[in-house]
Amino acid sequence: MHPSGVQFGLSRGLLQRRGEEILLSDQLVETISLQAQMHVQLGRPAIRGNFLVDITVRAAQDALGNHYQGRREEIVPFFASLNRTMYYTLCGVAERAGLAHR
Repeated sequence: MHPSGVQFGLSRGLLQRRGEEILLSDQLVETISLQAQMHVQLGRPAIRGNFLVDITVRAAQDALGNHYQGRREEIVPFFASLNRTMYYTLCGVAERAGLAHR
């Protein structure tokens, strides 16, 4: 992620650092988890396609609320790289849960 996107996410509690890695914040991961659980509990089909990306973007937008204050140079790189950051974050979650290995 571009440094200005990282700064945007860190300053708004959407991202966190873990060593050298930039990951989704624990709060954002929790929101994504709750949305995915609700999806499954409602009897909807298993997660397909871009579902996780969609709920990640929605969770970030909801966390920002109407406070999209920031320069375009910060906002665009943040949202443009959000799916990759989500992938690295959720791969780490799966590893810690013993469901995946690098």
